Amino acid sequence: MIPRTSTSVATGDTDRLGPWIKRLLAEEQTVAPVAQFAYESWQGLNAQERYYRNLIPLTAPEPGQQFAFEVDLDQCSGCKACVTACHRLNGLADGEVWRSVGQLMSAEPSRGFIQTVTTACHHCVDPGCLTGCPVLAYEKDSVTGIVRHLDDQCIGCQYCVLKCPYEVPQYNKDLGIVRKCDMCHDRLSEGEAPACVQGCPNAAIQIRIVDQATIANGIGPETRLVPGAALSSVTRPSTVYLSTREDNLALVPADEDSVVPEKTHWPLVWMLLLTQGSVGVWGFLALAHLVSEPLPSGFWKPAAVFASMIGFTGLAASILHLGKPTRAWRAFLGWRRSWLSREIIVFGGYASACTGSLVMPEHVSPLFVFGVGIAAVGASVMVYVDTGRPWWRLGTVAARFLGTVVSLGGVICLTVLLCTEFAFEAGGRQLAGTMAFGVALAACVKIVCERLVLRQPVHASARTLIRYQLAGAARCRVWGGLLGMVALFVWSGAVRSGYPMGNVLLFSALGAVFASEIAERVLFFRLALALSMPGGIRT
Repeated sequence: MIPRTSTSVATGDTDRLGPWIKRLLAEEQTVAPVAQFAYESWQGLNAQERYYRNLIPLTAPEPGQQFAFEVDLDQCSGCKACVTACHRLNGLADGEVWRSVGQLMSAEPSRGFIQTVTTACHHCVDPGCLTGCPVLAYEKDSVTGIVRHLDDQCIGCQYCVLKCPYEVPQYNKDLGIVRKCDMCHDRLSEGEAPACVQGCPNAAIQIRIVDQATIANGIGPETRLVPGAALSSVTRPSTVYLSTREDNLALVPADEDSVVPEKTHWPLVWMLLLTQGSVGVWGFLALAHLVSEPLPSGFWKPAAVFASMIGFTGLAASILHLGKPTRAWRAFLGWRRSWLSREIIVFGGYASACTGSLVMPEHVSPLFVFGVGIAAVGASVMVYVDTGRPWWRLGTVAARFLGTVVSLGGVICLTVLLCTEFAFEAGGRQLAGTMAFGVALAACVKIVCERLVLRQPVHASARTLIRYQLAGAARCRVWGGLLGMVALFVWSGAVRSGYPMGNVLLFSALGAVFASEIAERVLFFRLALALSMPGGIRT
């Protein structure tokens, strides 16, 4: 209970407090403290102006402009508050990273220097993820320029991961789709800063409006966002990095020597090997029809059936690579700009040609089937060349795939031939010897070309991986190919000279060549390193 005396005291002080309250009310009618602080800051605190800048634009971009990240590297302390904010606000899964922080360091030991770099999606003017997606699961907003991923349309093929030179899209295994940074477009639409911008304690990340034409015109042949990153001319990224460091200070990524192999993509390994081997069998059948009399049906039919079966198996294996296999039927939608869609369409034609040749051999010749198959292999070549990765150059990929067509196609053709009665005839043995010689020669040329490619300076990281992490696959590739090649040369020469040779040597050689081809295709994927960004954002 409150004593009555207290009430009497409070009541008695009312008259005495009256003038003081009136004075406060009068002051509020003049200048508010916040307005006074703002006025003084504008007049005399220009050095602190950067602390009061807006973190996001207050107006929408005009035509030809877009939103972009602006990063002040001198203010980035590497605290990774942006990484945490992005992860929490977007509800990312464990290991799923949309923003990362790396480091640049001085390449000169006498001039010690470290600079942290925060990186996310660069919302490129010409995004590789958008142009490569076979199901049109990406869109570049016509107003903001933000590159958004449409989760409900994604089939989880992960081709956008290969197409992006910065490896920005991240595959979510639980959802079976790819996801990426969208600059928190829902927050921007409400006038709020993205999570990374709002979470940075040093205001090192901000959103600015940039001219797309200025970005395109300002990119030279050797322009990079930061040292060690991919060439900006590939996708024309919009992110702006600011720094006052000395221009003559040579910087390199701190993780330059930390080389991590890429994923194996086993379904794609088997898809490429089996489809190319199938095309190779049809090639041998077409060549035999052109240079000699028609082959006996006892060999031609089993070879054609087996070639078609392994081709269909390879195409079926590719579906296992998808996170959403039931949506695979939509993969042709991006045929106007995606080589992956074009590959799928051409392989559909190849499957139809194989079926037509089996059902109507008098109307669909092996030469036609082989021609369609070579077109499909060419589309496969462009699928990987279009990613722009150093390991996947046009000449290198074309030589590898065509070498597999000859070597693996010959291996399959020889295996079928030796299981037929035609192999015991004089013509069959001569054909087998010619095929064995062709397979051995193709294997020899292919291995030599691969070793020459590895000598190029741009593949220094690939040589490091072969020496350490991928040494087993490299040994299997080289020694398996060499042993199989020598055995095939010996067997071919003996058979064509009329000497009887057991098939044990031949089957051992064929097994060695096949194992060598598997190892080659594993290395094909695992050595396809992207330059990415310092620190990277891949998991």
